[in-house]
Amino acid sequence: MTAYQRNKGARWEREVARRFREAMPGADVTRNRQAAEYDGLPDVSAPGFAIECKVGANPPWRKGLRQAVEAAAEIRIAGNCDCIPICVAKTDRRRPVVYMEAYRVVDLVLVDAPPVLLGGGVAAGAVVSMDLGEFLQLVGEWWGRQNAETAA
Repeated sequence: MTAYQRNKGARWEREVARRFREAMPGADVTRNRQAAEYDGLPDVSAPGFAIECKVGANPPWRKGLRQAVEAAAEIRIAGNCDCIPICVAKTDRRRPVVYMEAYRVVDLVLVDAPPVLLGGGVAAGAVVSMDLGEFLQLVGEWWGRQNAETAA
């Protein structure tokens, strides 16, 4: 990997972290600068999310999602939380896209979903994608519900 590619990736990670901070006011959103050197850390950490970032002419989003799933499992094992693994990929000169396991969408849109709904009716390995801006709107709504529950 060239220095240009590393810098491009680092810029994209900083941009993703910034956009999540905007969607989640007051949240501790961090870019894990040395994520490649430390097993189990996603590129960006946000409450409830393990985020891998990919950018380039043909970003490897499947690899990124797999890495995010592995990072979320490590976080869960450490007892920190049940994170939603996502990959935020940006193809050159195109809008960024979020990829996530289909059954995890329920975690964002339903409040107090009954366990029977979680993952029910979704094909194993099914992946959904959506525009990053639209995804961050969902995240902002989810974050607002989380804070409302905490305040109550």
